Amino acid sequence: MNTSKMRTALALSLMVFYSGAQSFAEPKNADHDGHDHSKYEKATLPQLLEIMEESVEELTSIASGKASHDAEASIETLIDAAQALPSKSNALEEKQILRVKSAIGSMQTIAMKLETALHQNSLSEVEKYAGQIGKLFALVEAQYPEATHQEHEGHDHNH
Repeated sequence: MNTSKMRTALALSLMVFYSGAQSFAEPKNADHDGHDHSKYEKATLPQLLEIMEESVEELTSIASGKASHDAEASIETLIDAAQALPSKSNALEEKQILRVKSAIGSMQTIAMKLETALHQNSLSEVEKYAGQIGKLFALVEAQYPEATHQEHEGHDHNH
Protein backbone atom coordinates (compact mmCIF):
# COMPACT_ATOMS: atom_id res chain seq x y z
CA MET A 1 0.00 0.00 0.00
CA ASN A 2 1.49 3.36 -0.96
CA THR A 3 1.74 6.31 1.40
CA SER A 4 -1.20 8.33 0.04
CA LYS A 5 -3.54 5.32 0.26
CA MET A 6 -2.38 4.70 3.84
CA ARG A 7 -3.05 8.34 4.75
CA THR A 8 -6.51 8.15 3.18
CA ALA A 9 -7.31 4.93 5.03
CA LEU A 10 -6.02 6.40 8.29
CA ALA A 11 -8.02 9.62 7.76
CA LEU A 12 -11.18 7.65 7.02
CA SER A 13 -10.77 5.42 10.04
CA LEU A 14 -10.19 8.47 12.27
CA MET A 15 -13.30 10.15 10.84
CA VAL A 16 -15.36 7.04 11.51
CA PHE A 17 -13.94 6.78 15.03
CA TYR A 18 -14.54 10.48 15.69
CA SER A 19 -18.13 10.39 14.46
CA GLY A 20 -18.76 7.32 16.63
CA ALA A 21 -17.24 9.07 19.64
CA GLN A 22 -19.40 12.14 18.97
CA SER A 23 -22.58 10.11 19.43
CA PHE A 24 -21.45 9.24 22.95
CA ALA A 25 -20.61 12.87 23.70
CA GLU A 26 -24.06 14.20 22.79
CA PRO A 27 -26.24 15.34 25.68
CA LYS A 28 -28.64 12.72 26.98
CA ASN A 29 -31.58 14.87 25.86
CA ALA A 30 -30.44 14.86 22.24
CA ASP A 31 -32.26 11.60 21.69
CA HIS A 32 -35.03 10.96 24.19
CA ASP A 33 -37.09 8.25 22.55
CA GLY A 34 -38.49 6.88 25.78
CA HIS A 35 -41.95 8.17 24.87
CA ASP A 36 -44.44 8.50 22.03
CA HIS A 37 -43.61 11.27 19.53
CA SER A 38 -46.54 10.44 17.24
CA LYS A 39 -49.04 12.32 19.41
CA TYR A 40 -47.20 15.54 18.56
CA GLU A 41 -47.12 14.74 14.86
CA LYS A 42 -50.88 14.00 14.89
CA ALA A 43 -51.81 17.08 16.95
CA THR A 44 -53.33 20.12 15.31
CA LEU A 45 -51.61 23.49 15.36
CA PRO A 46 -53.87 24.87 18.16
CA GLN A 47 -53.28 21.67 20.18
CA LEU A 48 -49.50 22.00 19.84
CA LEU A 49 -49.61 25.63 20.94
CA GLU A 50 -51.79 24.68 23.90
CA ILE A 51 -49.40 21.86 24.90
CA MET A 52 -46.49 24.30 24.69
CA GLU A 53 -48.37 26.94 26.69
CA GLU A 54 -49.17 24.44 29.45
CA SER A 55 -45.51 23.36 29.60
CA VAL A 56 -44.32 26.99 29.79
CA GLU A 57 -46.84 27.66 32.60
CA GLU A 58 -45.61 24.56 34.47
CA LEU A 59 -41.99 25.69 34.13
CA THR A 60 -42.91 29.18 35.33
CA SER A 61 -44.71 27.68 38.34
CA ILE A 62 -41.72 25.47 39.11
CA ALA A 63 -39.34 28.44 38.80
CA SER A 64 -41.41 30.56 41.17
CA GLY A 65 -41.68 27.71 43.68
CA LYS A 66 -45.47 27.51 43.34
CA ALA A 67 -45.50 23.99 41.92
CA SER A 68 -43.42 20.86 41.99
CA HIS A 69 -44.16 19.32 38.59
CA ASP A 70 -41.55 17.14 36.95
CA ALA A 71 -39.54 19.88 35.25
CA GLU A 72 -37.73 17.48 32.94
CA ALA A 73 -41.06 16.09 31.69
CA SER A 74 -42.36 19.62 31.12
CA ILE A 75 -39.19 20.55 29.22
CA GLU A 76 -39.36 17.41 27.11
CA THR A 77 -43.05 17.96 26.30
CA LEU A 78 -42.37 21.59 25.37
CA ILE A 79 -39.49 20.70 23.04
CA ASP A 80 -41.29 17.77 21.41
CA ALA A 81 -44.38 19.90 20.71
CA ALA A 82 -42.17 22.75 19.47
CA GLN A 83 -40.32 20.46 17.07
CA ALA A 84 -43.63 19.33 15.53
CA LEU A 85 -44.77 22.93 15.04
CA PRO A 86 -42.98 23.80 11.76
CA SER A 87 -44.64 20.89 9.95
CA LYS A 88 -48.05 22.40 10.85
CA SER A 89 -47.07 25.91 9.74
CA ASN A 90 -48.03 25.75 6.06
CA ALA A 91 -50.12 28.93 6.29
CA LEU A 92 -47.18 31.03 7.49
CA GLU A 93 -44.92 33.14 5.32
CA GLU A 94 -41.32 32.01 4.99
CA LYS A 95 -40.00 34.74 7.33
CA GLN A 96 -42.53 33.68 10.01
CA ILE A 97 -41.47 30.04 9.72
CA LEU A 98 -37.83 31.13 10.07
CA ARG A 99 -38.75 33.07 13.24
CA VAL A 100 -40.53 30.02 14.63
CA LYS A 101 -37.60 27.71 13.85
CA SER A 102 -35.10 30.16 15.31
CA ALA A 103 -37.16 30.59 18.50
CA ILE A 104 -37.51 26.81 18.82
CA GLY A 105 -33.75 26.38 18.49
CA SER A 106 -33.17 29.01 21.18
CA MET A 107 -35.85 27.39 23.32
CA GLN A 108 -34.01 24.05 23.14
CA THR A 109 -30.71 25.66 24.15
CA ILE A 110 -32.27 27.54 27.06
CA ALA A 111 -34.22 24.45 28.13
CA MET A 112 -30.92 22.56 28.53
CA LYS A 113 -29.56 25.46 30.63
CA LEU A 114 -32.77 25.42 32.68
CA GLU A 115 -32.39 21.71 33.31
CA THR A 116 -28.79 22.21 34.44
CA ALA A 117 -29.84 25.07 36.75
CA LEU A 118 -32.55 22.85 38.25
CA HIS A 119 -30.00 20.11 38.95
CA GLN A 120 -27.73 22.68 40.59
CA ASN A 121 -30.62 24.16 42.60
CA SER A 122 -29.76 27.60 41.26
CA LEU A 123 -33.15 29.24 41.71
CA SER A 124 -32.18 32.61 40.25
CA GLU A 125 -30.92 30.87 37.10
CA VAL A 126 -34.07 28.71 36.96
CA GLU A 127 -36.25 31.84 37.11
CA LYS A 128 -34.15 33.58 34.45
CA TYR A 129 -34.29 30.65 32.00
CA ALA A 130 -37.99 29.99 32.60
CA GLY A 131 -38.65 33.66 31.84
CA GLN A 132 -36.61 33.46 28.64
CA ILE A 133 -38.53 30.37 27.54
CA GLY A 134 -41.79 32.21 28.24
CA LYS A 135 -40.68 35.13 26.04
CA LEU A 136 -39.63 32.78 23.25
CA PHE A 137 -42.99 31.02 23.43
CA ALA A 138 -44.74 34.40 23.18
CA LEU A 139 -42.69 35.11 20.04
CA VAL A 140 -43.67 31.74 18.57
CA GLU A 141 -47.32 32.19 19.50
CA ALA A 142 -47.38 35.66 17.90
CA GLN A 143 -46.68 34.04 14.52
CA TYR A 144 -50.00 32.14 14.72
CA PRO A 145 -52.71 34.70 15.52
CA GLU A 146 -55.56 32.77 13.86
CA ALA A 147 -54.75 29.43 15.49
CA THR A 148 -54.46 30.93 18.97
CA HIS A 149 -57.71 32.86 18.63
CA GLN A 150 -59.57 29.73 17.58
CA GLU A 151 -58.30 27.83 20.58
CA HIS A 152 -58.71 30.53 23.22
CA GLU A 153 -62.05 32.04 22.11
CA GLY A 154 -63.90 28.84 21.34
CA HIS A 155 -64.98 27.27 18.11
CA ASP A 156 -68.48 28.76 17.63
CA HIS A 157 -67.59 32.39 16.88
CA ASN A 158 -68.56 33.92 13.55
CA HIS A 159 -66.07 36.50 12.30
